[in-house]
Amino acid sequence: MSEADAVRAVTTHLQQAFPGSSVQDAEDDDRHAYSFRLTDASGGPVALVTVSDEFLEDVAAQEIDRRLATMRLADVVRAAGPTTRVIVATTGVRTEAR
Repeated sequence: MSEADAVRAVTTHLQQAFPGSSVQDAEDDDRHAYSFRLTDASGGPVALVTVSDEFLEDVAAQEIDRRLATMRLADVVRAAGPTTRVIVATTGVRTEAR
């Protein structure tokens, strides 16, 4: 599977976890990652999730949904809110003030 497939898998996971939100992804070269910006119907910020390139390369696309669910990504994102970046790596999930 390609990195594009992995990015699509993360996008799908976030769309299912946050129905009604729009998810835009962008490569984040400075962080060696992809960032996923979630916005509500009016364009207001919901969350910012950054997934490391290592995670996208090491986890098969078909396993990403299960892995993110096991990490409880959606719960972490909800608790973090729009002012905190949620970072996903192969070692787990953490938050970082923006």
